Amino acid sequence: MSSATAFYDAAAWYDFLHASETDAELPAVLSIFGALGNGGKRVLEPACGTGRYLAELESRGYGCLGYDLNAKALAFARKRGLRVVAGDMASFTFSERFDLAFNLIGTLRHLVDEKSTLAHLKGTARLLAPGGLYIVGLDLCDYGRTADDEEVWVHEEGRRKAWHVMTTLAPTRRRRLERILNFVSWRSGAKEGRLESAYDLRSYDWPQWETLLRKAGLCLLGWYDQGGKKQRRKTSGYFLFALKPS
Repeated sequence: MSSATAFYDAAAWYDFLHASETDAELPAVLSIFGALGNGGKRVLEPACGTGRYLAELESRGYGCLGYDLNAKALAFARKRGLRVVAGDMASFTFSERFDLAFNLIGTLRHLVDEKSTLAHLKGTARLLAPGGLYIVGLDLCDYGRTADDEEVWVHEEGRRKAWHVMTTLAPTRRRRLERILNFVSWRSGAKEGRLESAYDLRSYDWPQWETLLRKAGLCLLGWYDQGGKKQRRKTSGYFLFALKPS
């Protein structure tokens, strides 16, 4: 199966491949929220996908809502008993308010233009309760590095095994689009399959990211590594950004 959404449409395999990351990143999010948030229990996840983070949060006593555009991912999340709805990051609104919103693994970058990204950031800020926090996991680039990048994940449980190769084509400062090529091979017992997908993500360096936050009326409280350790230097790479309305 090959399409822009093939990997996301294969919800069970997407969830399977990312299972180990849930335990790795969520404690950092909760640590940051514990230090900077309002202590509440109402959580929102934009672009929640299969709901793997929400399922873990529910088990810890949080009341969660997730939204996503992918119907197959939402169906998978509902089978978990999660409260999820269909929604677009650029236009989502809701009657409730939340203490914590989070968006990890660069998902925000699926919004490939400034107008939609600003709409999302401002809209999410409006959904926060007083003292609420928005934590965004985003990788910032260095336009001086022109080499493409490749990452490989392998996950195995019982008779199921999946391999994920992700190639990232380096963006330019002018176009600000990072081309992502996903190749996933899976095996379940005697069955085998392959998924391929390709899409663009919007790129940011530090000045571009900080300019966007100012336009959105968001205050950057700090940035952290995936373990939740606060960082000081503005280097390229993946960070968890703690944001609140100015």
